[in-house]
Amino acid sequence: MEYCTNCGSALEPDAKFCTNCGAAVETSSNDTNAAEQPAQAMPVQPSWSTPTQPVPQNTAPRNTMPQQGAPSPTMPTTNAMPPNGSPVPPVQPPMDQPPVPGQPPVQTGDGTPKPKGKPNIPVIVAAAVLVVALLGVGIAYGVLGSGKTKEASPAATSSVASPKTQPSASSSAKAGVSLNADKLQSIVSGYSETEAAVSVVPVGENDEFDSRQANTKFVAAGLYLPVYLAAKDSGNSGAVSSAETMMRTMDNDSGNAAVSDLGGLSALNGWLGGAGYSNTDFQRAFGDVEASNSGYENYTSAADAAKMLAATATDGGTNLLSYDLASEGVTTPSGVTLNGHRGQGIKNSYNFFILMKTGKTTMAVSVLTQNLGKDTAVSLTNDILAEVAAEVQ
Repeated sequence: MEYCTNCGSALEPDAKFCTNCGAAVETSSNDTNAAEQPAQAMPVQPSWSTPTQPVPQNTAPRNTMPQQGAPSPTMPTTNAMPPNGSPVPPVQPPMDQPPVPGQPPVQTGDGTPKPKGKPNIPVIVAAAVLVVALLGVGIAYGVLGSGKTKEASPAATSSVASPKTQPSASSSAKAGVSLNADKLQSIVSGYSETEAAVSVVPVGENDEFDSRQANTKFVAAGLYLPVYLAAKDSGNSGAVSSAETMMRTMDNDSGNAAVSDLGGLSALNGWLGGAGYSNTDFQRAFGDVEASNSGYENYTSAADAAKMLAATATDGGTNLLSYDLASEGVTTPSGVTLNGHRGQGIKNSYNFFILMKTGKTTMAVSVLTQNLGKDTAVSLTNDILAEVAAEVQ
């Protein structure tokens, strides 16, 4: 005799359903295995009427079949009629039945998710072809763009002219001034390689000539320019007034008064350092011979002095340099105007600080000499002025 695997009641011979609980009778081990593996195709169950309302899809795992001997869950049952019309006990709802063959299950009976579909190969291939095409366009554009840039580069490079002079004399594009450094240096060297220094600066331009000794310190005899420029920068009216008198008359007392109004020599030297005149320093007052004999001296370089001359011209102080240079033997080249100072003193120094106005620009010229004497200093100055005037005009 067979027993119901669901409730344990005795079954009638050849019974299809249990008369006690209504469960379908499992007739063979093959059927039992098929019920436990819902993913495989199940034999078609006898048809009977079931509710026509579709079961909603649910992505959550379904309840598994109860184990043998366990009480059936308390869920509503549905009355079903077999084909012959005889009444049968209620059966479990369709949600516990295996999926209908031919219809892909949402989830297998053992809880494993349904298999994913195969990738769409044509779509992937088309996307890859599109990416490669876009990359090819980008690379081609970059190559063509870089080629155009390279074609334009030589034109920009060719517009830069090579310097025609030594590094000590740069070319100025503003007024077309181009100093011949080799020729100017040959003039200086003709007088002395060590005891003379010359610097030439076009006012407001980038050109400049510095001889080999232009950055060497010489005695600053006759140099009043630092005091004037420092006074103008300070805005001290007393210092400015004394400095302007000093510049017009080359008066030592007026110069010392201006230095005092500025705060003394230490204040003046502080201004010089801040203004970039690193080769200029004052250790004594103007005309203080005793201090000079004791080793205290005022020093400058030709390069610093020429820059101070250019700054004075820019500040509008050109006419303050009113010393009579012709009385010293200085010759004014044709077509130019000279304004300047002369200084002489310790170590047989003889210096000229000159602003030369030409038709194109104003040239600042400083000539510093020591141990050469007045005549040599004047001759050197005249030769430099004549050459600069010829090059600039």
